[in-house]
Amino acid sequence: MNDLQKAILNILIDVDKVCRKHKINYFLDGGTALGAVRHGGFIPWDDDIDIGMLREDYEKFLSIAQEELGDEYFIQTIETEKKYYQIFAKVRKNNTLFVEPPIRNLNIHKGIFIDIFPFDYLPKNNYEKYLQKVTDLISVLYKRGFPDLNEMPRNNIKYYIKNVLHRSLYYLRNLRSKDKILNEINNIIQAGREIEGEKLIASYAYADGKLAFDSAVIFPVREIKFEGYTFFIHNDPEKYLKMEYGDYMKLPDEKDRITHKPLKIKL
Repeated sequence: MNDLQKAILNILIDVDKVCRKHKINYFLDGGTALGAVRHGGFIPWDDDIDIGMLREDYEKFLSIAQEELGDEYFIQTIETEKKYYQIFAKVRKNNTLFVEPPIRNLNIHKGIFIDIFPFDYLPKNNYEKYLQKVTDLISVLYKRGFPDLNEMPRNNIKYYIKNVLHRSLYYLRNLRSKDKILNEINNIIQAGREIEGEKLIASYAYADGKLAFDSAVIFPVREIKFEGYTFFIHNDPEKYLKMEYGDYMKLPDEKDRITHKPLKIKL
């Protein structure tokens, strides 16, 4: 493990303690789950940790996490940080830095972190319409939070002007506050919860309906070793990983070994 991996592993260890104490189910997700199964820990080039929770557990965790974790950490959500526009939470460590390009000019907490993704049940019927509604609202939210004007080629003034005009028209069509958009998203999700289905979807996957998992793939969670520590993972991680990554035991080409490419790190 490198120093960054050790530091974010310590965040996961502390989160795991809180979850066990309060009987909150969570599971290693995404590349972290892949690393646990394929490498017994971090994917060597990975620089983050992802965990998932059912919406009910996610809300319970957020209600007690700041008090339980104390001053060493900041629970970053769309409610706790005015200029944060993600619909999942980050547990960030205070007095550290992990500055990624999309947030370099945002006045938000930029400490090292782990991601926590809520998972929602999909309605049994017409879930494609449900997905589209949530996806559209999330798109509005993200474009407000990450205009990306600072990423445009400085020598291409036509492209710059076209992009500014496009975004200006976009905002005029979507004159809704962040809170109103968030409430709309939550209302749709709550409606889906009332009609509990057999499939679950993560907050990061609404735009991709094929990443809806049978609940039996995820629950009940089971334990797995990760860098010598015991955490929780999906009930059927092999099936999950095959759906998510295909031939997940095959290492990607070096050019495809992607990291966050942070601009600045301070541990």
